[in-house]
Amino acid sequence: MSTSPLIELSVTEQAQLRHLVRTGTAPARQLNRARILQFSHQGHAPDAIVALLGVSRATV
Repeated sequence: MSTSPLIELSVTEQAQLRHLVRTGTAPARQLNRARILQFSHQGHAPDAIVALLGVSRATV
């Protein structure tokens, strides 16, 4: 499993991502990126994010 630097999001950034994902009205690519950022912030490894979201390793 590879590791990446921990992504630290501010409270405001976290709220913006939550809102984006909850409303679900953004394009799929943007929603996937938001989810990737959320999982990265939570400390998930890139390979775990790939498995959780079903996206390619290159996407993460």
